[in-house]
Amino acid sequence: MENDGTRKEDNTITEDEKSAIRILESTINHTGERYEIGLPWKLPANLQNNYFSALNQLNSLNKQLNNDPKLSDMYQQTLVIDLEKNYVKPVEMADPPPEKIWYLPYHPVQSANKPNKVRRVANAASKFKGESLNSNLLTGPDLLKSLIGILVRFREKPIAILADIEGMFMQIGIRNEDQSALRFLWSIDNDVRQLQFTRFIFGATCSPSCAIFVLNRCAEDNVETYPKAQSAIKSYFYMDDYIQSFESPENANATAFDVKNCLRAGGFGLTKFLSNHQQALQCITPEDLEEPKSETRVLGQKWNLEKDTFFMKSLGEFPKEAEQYTQRKLFSLVSSIFDPIGFLGPMTIRSLNKTSNEVQTVFVIGKCKVAPVKQLSVPKLELEASVTATVFNLIYRAKKQRDNHHQHTVEDIELSKSYLIQMSQVNSFPTVIELLKSNHELDPKFKHRSLNPMLDKNDLNTNTFLNAYRRFTSRKCQPADLYSDNGKTFVGAKEELKSCLNDLDKDKIHKALAAQNTKWHFNPPYGPHFGGAWERLIQSVKRTLLIILGSRKFTFDVFHTIMVEAEAMMNSRPLTNVSDAMENEETLTPNHFLLQRPYNSLPPCIFPSTKPANMKSWKNVQQFLNHIWRRLAREYLPTLIKQPKWTENAGNSLKVNDVVWILKDSTPRGIWPLGRVEEVFPGRDGNNRVVKVKTAHGTFVRPVSGLARVFAD
Repeated sequence: MENDGTRKEDNTITEDEKSAIRILESTINHTGERYEIGLPWKLPANLQNNYFSALNQLNSLNKQLNNDPKLSDMYQQTLVIDLEKNYVKPVEMADPPPEKIWYLPYHPVQSANKPNKVRRVANAASKFKGESLNSNLLTGPDLLKSLIGILVRFREKPIAILADIEGMFMQIGIRNEDQSALRFLWSIDNDVRQLQFTRFIFGATCSPSCAIFVLNRCAEDNVETYPKAQSAIKSYFYMDDYIQSFESPENANATAFDVKNCLRAGGFGLTKFLSNHQQALQCITPEDLEEPKSETRVLGQKWNLEKDTFFMKSLGEFPKEAEQYTQRKLFSLVSSIFDPIGFLGPMTIRSLNKTSNEVQTVFVIGKCKVAPVKQLSVPKLELEASVTATVFNLIYRAKKQRDNHHQHTVEDIELSKSYLIQMSQVNSFPTVIELLKSNHELDPKFKHRSLNPMLDKNDLNTNTFLNAYRRFTSRKCQPADLYSDNGKTFVGAKEELKSCLNDLDKDKIHKALAAQNTKWHFNPPYGPHFGGAWERLIQSVKRTLLIILGSRKFTFDVFHTIMVEAEAMMNSRPLTNVSDAMENEETLTPNHFLLQRPYNSLPPCIFPSTKPANMKSWKNVQQFLNHIWRRLAREYLPTLIKQPKWTENAGNSLKVNDVVWILKDSTPRGIWPLGRVEEVFPGRDGNNRVVKVKTAHGTFVRPVSGLARVFAD
């Protein structure tokens, strides 16, 4: 829980953070009363004397205070308190200016909840000639503990203790040579005085890191005297707030005693102790106890001590009259709801206790995310995909009772991606999905209607594949060998088919049926190149269909017709010629093996070359198929042409007696005209440009660019 995804790990520490740590390590010192440390400067520091700029800001502030005497009195009192506590000291105007000097502008800050209290706040980011105090200081490493982690651990055990360090930053001294960079101007009796801080201030960019560094060092230096303090200080402090839970009041007392006295040795005062158990703070003196109360805040969360529960402000506490809300008030109301643990997030909890009828659930943490305003970076998107794949993979393997200790694969990521897309669509378009399932028309007002939404019913599984296989063998023949990739569908089908065949053998079905058992060959997973021959053909057909069909919507009848015709086109391609005489037009094709005869299709009709506007009529379907044929021929032709080296000419690969396919745009669908090369004619450069080809209809001279060698002599 310590790392909630927003914290940097130690191995990502920057060079600036390393420099800051070196400065803190080399300058920290215990004076006998408290710790003292140097400011972590960037090198070289570039601070210029901004006295007159600070004086102008002081004059503006005085005008504001003169108009509000009550605010002026409270503001003056803050300096009196700081002088009494030695947080600041006067500086004589006649003193020579040191090497580093900077004047901090100050202003009063009041809280609406505490109108009678004012704080004096320094603006360490105020610039003079492009430089500020903060721009010259190293921020230091982020040593702050996770707020969510501390809150979750606070809820872990029944007895809780709260406390905070009084003026944490002001309890840490600054070495003398750095104090001059924390000067400020003050008006006393119309006279301008110079003062400078001797302690760390709120508003300096390095103060949080330096304070936690000193706090941790205090725990380490006193670990032998106060052994329980080290773990508590390093793990249960969120800046100056101490928050820890315990199993027993005895352990709570012992730890609270060690923590308080350990910090006291470092100059820190731990006060305002509060607990939900009366016996947990017996070791704490009354002046360090918070006034008893039934409710308080824990890191911004409301906590009921009596019930030991967190709670949120009820909606009944907000004004119900709509006219009382402006846009600004509404935004203020929303931003006032602080819920780091996720109590208000929607959630569904499913729990099952198999050993009894009792069901027990415990809420630990919830997280809701909205779409980011800024686009996520690629590394973050990859991380989310990895995490999602891991989660779904664990769920899947838990259901299948499989080993969960393995790295997720590409298949896991794709499965997770498909699942998330499906869930997103179900949540976003429930009505549309129901209408599509029932084959009803979509509402004309549906803004995505023009995209022709349809349900993806690609639910191929072992059963549907086996049915497809049975249809194939019923139309074609029973193959002796079947080659496929290593998809889970096919692997599962092999096991079921094997089981079915075994069952048939047990029932003593005729031996002739058993003799037709198909031998199944699987390529290695993710190795489509092992199926080079058929993968090349599949790629040609898929590319052609994607280009020609595009995003058009078809009925099952039309799409089925297209697929069957495309299958016939590819299976009518020539494999080898039967005889050497070109007068014999018949060549061996895949259909000779599948159908035990050549492919005899209906003669294709002649249609205009434009693509059909719709797919409803038979003529339009045929016209569309003609486009597919021409495109398919252009896709398949390059796969037949042997690719020579770049120094060779493609025409030189054709030789006398080679059988070639003659490609023309006017070639009817399903016709593969063949010829035999009788003579080659080299060009002036010596490369073959033209050949004489003998066909069943005569002898012709053709350029080599329109020929593809099907097989050589």
